[in-house]
Amino acid sequence: MAGGKTTIRELLEVRPHPTVVRLADLEAESAHWLSDTFLVTPEIRTHLCALQRLLERDEGGGAFLIGHYGSGKSHFLAYLIQQLNAGKLVSRPLRVVSLSLVNFAAGNRLEEIVSGALGVQAGTGDRRLAWERLGSREEGTLLILDELSEFLRSKEDARAFNEDVRFLQFLGEWSRDHRFWIVAAMQEGIEHTGELEHSLYRKIKDRYPLRLLLTPAHVQSLIADAILIKKEGYGAAVRRLGQELQRSQPGISLDMARLQAIYPLHPVTLALLEEIRDRFSQTRGVVDFVVTTLRGDDSREVKPFLDQPWGALITPDYIVDHFRDLFELQPEFIPLAQQLFPWYREQLERLFEKSALRLLAERLLKLLVLVHLSPVRERLTAREAAAWLLFGASRVDPERNLRIVQKALDRLAEEGRFVVREDGGYWLELRDDGGGRLPDAAGAGDGRAAGPAGAGAGNAGAAAACGRIQPLHPASGSLPAPAVELAFP
Repeated sequence: MAGGKTTIRELLEVRPHPTVVRLADLEAESAHWLSDTFLVTPEIRTHLCALQRLLERDEGGGAFLIGHYGSGKSHFLAYLIQQLNAGKLVSRPLRVVSLSLVNFAAGNRLEEIVSGALGVQAGTGDRRLAWERLGSREEGTLLILDELSEFLRSKEDARAFNEDVRFLQFLGEWSRDHRFWIVAAMQEGIEHTGELEHSLYRKIKDRYPLRLLLTPAHVQSLIADAILIKKEGYGAAVRRLGQELQRSQPGISLDMARLQAIYPLHPVTLALLEEIRDRFSQTRGVVDFVVTTLRGDDSREVKPFLDQPWGALITPDYIVDHFRDLFELQPEFIPLAQQLFPWYREQLERLFEKSALRLLAERLLKLLVLVHLSPVRERLTAREAAAWLLFGASRVDPERNLRIVQKALDRLAEEGRFVVREDGGYWLELRDDGGGRLPDAAGAGDGRAAGPAGAGAGNAGAAAACGRIQPLHPASGSLPAPAVELAFP
């Protein structure tokens, strides 16, 4: 905090970036914003150059654009379409036909959808005969398929799935002798969308050799260079903050380069969000998390983080706050919604008499939830927790901060419920109403030790979870760690 009064808003603004882009936005009169707001990161520039080389060839080919929900696939496709329609990127005329497959029910055959859009008469005979009319056009054709992986995953059975994949194979093969290209957007490689025969996978891989990946580095660049509008003095203030954090917490590892790029986001927050993104309903991505948290949203009762004092950080526990309404909607999270959250909402005051310690315990529980949801983490250590929260109750003795976090975790494990401690690590152990363990990221138990007695299928306070999930301790919420001396009674 600079001068004791500076807020984040004084040095930073947030661009009202659209959190969801659809190809249908291209039809609006004001569609120019799709290109005006698109950030050409180094990764995007590489992809555009690769597509340019592909489209300038005399023969066609296929490409997959791969990125998780919220990584910007649809925005990339919309920008590509606008550039091509404006006569840019390629030197020869190109007809662009785009389809968003989310608009079609799973019962539709991909061949019928694509053939209808291209004006090809689909039949039961040799496909090549019907497609030759398209191949006789002087201009080339680019077919853009958005939401392909979702469409394939929605297939009712393996036969329908493989039929659509075989049609993709046909498109790839047919394009080799014609000026016809396919760019399909997917959330993962096609081999992960269903049970795919190995021979068919190899053929698809050969016919679609170009894979354009939208990685976390692209998302970070989008946040740092497009969403965060940094005012004069921002860079110097972040450097001073980083130096202060290094002095006050010398034992904590912090990526200073990333902090300077994305403050007020804690670098670990983006990493954890990337790890657990597949666990949640695909309605919110990283961009939505950043924009909503910083700008606030009255409809979701989110206060603008921009109004926090300078030095506050969006730590990983804010991820749980952002998705808290989904915990009661998705079946795999029912044990969290009906056991963990209600029990601690009722018992935190008994476990931790001081309000500052209750706030710390609530934030630690949220970190444990994230570790539980992550497919790559087994447990949380006290040192990790202190680093993720940048907990600094004592500015004089950093090791004391670690001891406070350790004692809070120990009390949750010893006197609370659902928290297991072993060999310096902590994790959650929950069971649903049927007695089975809460599914982990792999969808099955991971062989970790069972929790302490009483950490099983308790359902205390389940009735309180029927409505919208409330903060574990309503008076606290996820706020910056208090700069006060804490001690356990």
